[in-house]
Amino acid sequence: MYNVSKLFKDLCDSNNREFEMKLIIEGDSNIATEKIEENDSRISQTGYWATHEDTNNSGGSAIYSGIVGSIIQLSFIGTSVKLYGMANPYRGIAKITLDGVVEYADCYDAGTQYQKLLFSKNNLSNRQHTIIIEVTGQKNENAYDASIHIDYIEISSVNTTITTIYNNQIINAEMEKSLTTDNISIGNVISGKFMFSIYNEACQITIGEKVKPYIRVKDIQNISEWMPLGIFYVEEKNNNSDFITFICYDILYYSDEDISSYFTQFTYPIDTNSILNLFCNNLGLTLENINLRSITLNTNIFSEESYTIRQFLSDIAIINSANAIINYDGKLEFKKILTSSIIEKNLGSSDYINLSKNNEKNTLKKIKFLDGDNFYSMGEGTENETISKNINKLIKQNAEEIMLNIYSDINNFQYYPLTSQIRPHPYLEVGDKIEITEFKTNNILNTIITKLKLVYSGGLSLTIEGAPKVANNNTSNLSNIISKTIQSLTNFNKYQNIEEVILNNQINKSIISAQVDLSKQQSITVTIHIEGVASGSTDVQIQLLVDGTVEREFVIGATDDKFLINIKYLIPLVKSGQHIIQIAAKLLDEQTLTIPAGKAYLYIEAEWNLKQKITDILAKVEYKRAFYSPETTFEFSKPYITPPIVNITLSYENATVQNTLLQPAVELLYETTGGIRYYTGVKVHWLGNNIPEEIEGAYTNLIAICEV
Repeated sequence: MYNVSKLFKDLCDSNNREFEMKLIIEGDSNIATEKIEENDSRISQTGYWATHEDTNNSGGSAIYSGIVGSIIQLSFIGTSVKLYGMANPYRGIAKITLDGVVEYADCYDAGTQYQKLLFSKNNLSNRQHTIIIEVTGQKNENAYDASIHIDYIEISSVNTTITTIYNNQIINAEMEKSLTTDNISIGNVISGKFMFSIYNEACQITIGEKVKPYIRVKDIQNISEWMPLGIFYVEEKNNNSDFITFICYDILYYSDEDISSYFTQFTYPIDTNSILNLFCNNLGLTLENINLRSITLNTNIFSEESYTIRQFLSDIAIINSANAIINYDGKLEFKKILTSSIIEKNLGSSDYINLSKNNEKNTLKKIKFLDGDNFYSMGEGTENETISKNINKLIKQNAEEIMLNIYSDINNFQYYPLTSQIRPHPYLEVGDKIEITEFKTNNILNTIITKLKLVYSGGLSLTIEGAPKVANNNTSNLSNIISKTIQSLTNFNKYQNIEEVILNNQINKSIISAQVDLSKQQSITVTIHIEGVASGSTDVQIQLLVDGTVEREFVIGATDDKFLINIKYLIPLVKSGQHIIQIAAKLLDEQTLTIPAGKAYLYIEAEWNLKQKITDILAKVEYKRAFYSPETTFEFSKPYITPPIVNITLSYENATVQNTLLQPAVELLYETTGGIRYYTGVKVHWLGNNIPEEIEGAYTNLIAICEV
């Protein structure tokens, strides 16, 4: 939560307050260039540097050094930097470090050139930077010596114009911030969005300019300070006849730049916090967090693949059980939603206009990392009680330690999924914990603000969400769901060995064992794929077993110390029900064969028994004459192409109402992609009419059972 004054908070609670907004627009006007000579007091020297007086040098002098480790350093504010000096056959290679990023400049030239451009870097953020030039002792193979000659450094900076747009010029404004997608999760990097409309004559604003919105609150006697709402950049501009609408995003919107090349410039080992500080400097960001968990990279693991700033920030967030946001101060903050115990605001029943409680309290009990077909997990819990994240190389190499830390942070974390329009308290931020007292019941609901929408149009409104949808996917994109369930849609299941298997000639060893549940008597197709390394040329006897009985036996030769087979086989007329299909093998001579973990696969094609049973507690409800229960949603374990048959039954705790008095209202949920409709779940609520007066007001839990 932003640290506002007590007066600001008290005025927000007042019934006679009003809000005002202003916008600070920072635009670029002109570029100023400054030449900083080598003898300027702002340039510090370390080691040995000699003076070279010559009228060909700028200002008549320069400095040079051939002593390895000699350094000059300059801190400056600007958007570009250029280094000039002498290049000739006696000059070597200089190490240039700008804001922690290392590059090299070869100062060799076959002739002699004074005031030659040796190094330049443009498009820097207009803030403080540090450049360090160091003598390395290295040289071009054609050079006679390795000394470095420095004449001057040229700095360019942007003079910024400041324009203020006041309350009476703003038609409306809207800010949206999200911590996660739809559910409580970690590792998200979601940019904030700010839209505003102003009258045409208010001021001239161009694409890319910086927008800083502020808000304050006042009553008849008091007025608060101006509170910032973040820093945004104009991305779109839409002209209308009387007004202009601007759409802006914070800097995380622009974080998809590939940074894998930077990892080739680091000196290893290096920890992730050091890398984070370098990128914050390059982006002109201030880091809010002080004590972040970190892991160490011993080598460059991103040399052969792209890796963006967004992915890196996501990894830092996962390591710290957090999500990355730009906060109201405009700083990069890793919001640790699971570990904070501070309640930022207690909202009474008079503090909200409406409240929709989507489910009962949810508890997080399990963490799961997804790595392609493999996964790592810790804890026990249902799908709704699990945080799942797709991981890459950085997280994978430290998966056990990171998962242990996250699991410790989860610690049975509890929250209520809800949506509410509340009395405006604009200092509340995504990631803040709040408590809301329910009207009538006086139940206290604790939740995390995962989304907020602040709307200003003369007055101010604030809508918050606390993980309104309980799910464990880190994206709601249907294509992601379909890609993970494509095997189910095509009646295709894959199994593999989870441990290394070593075969010899003494006994058959089981490589893979799979349980299948068939909906009817049918033929099934199996594909066996095994890769291994043999100690020498050998023959391998492979058995396909169904319920312990050998269905088929194959003998395959392993040559050149390698073993690879891919066999497809039809098992005719297997009865309906559960069966165990197994792959076992042994060698027919004195050699050995090693099958690494994950290198043996069994693919099974069949029509599966698709029936599934889902149970959920709908709500603790109060009966009324005309009864309508809260909605609940059952998510299918996989999408269906044809509408599934769904049976809904109801049971009670402390029931005083007959089943016949309540009727289910059922709605199949679906999404369409590629012209195909996929059924993904079912929404249910219960209708009651003519509830007897003697039980009106009775409480009970409705327990719904969904069979598909």
